[in-house]
Amino acid sequence: YWDVQYHWLYIPLLSMLLVTLVGVSVVILGEPGDLAYTISRVHNFAYIPIDHVLPMAFASLFSILAGGSLGPEAPLVAICGAIGGFISRKIFRQK
Repeated sequence: YWDVQYHWLYIPLLSMLLVTLVGVSVVILGEPGDLAYTISRVHNFAYIPIDHVLPMAFASLFSILAGGSLGPEAPLVAICGAIGGFISRKIFRQK
C-alpha cells in the first residue's frame, strides 16, 4: 500500500526497472543487433542468424513496455526474418 501522495512515483520507478531489465537482458543474452545489422546480414549472407531472436525479443519487449523509443517495427523485421531464414534453411534446405 502506498500513500496517495506517492502515487506519482509509480511511472518513474517502473520505467527505471524496465530499462534496467533491457540492460540486463543485453548483458545476459547478448547483443541483439539493430536494423543496420539485420539489413547487412540479409544483403551479405541472405539470412539472419536465429541466435539473435531471443535477445531481440526480450530487449524490445522491455524497451517498449518502458515507453522507450525502440518501436516494434525493427524487432519484428529481425525476428520474422530470422525465423523465416531458419525455416528456409532447415525445412526447405535452401542455401
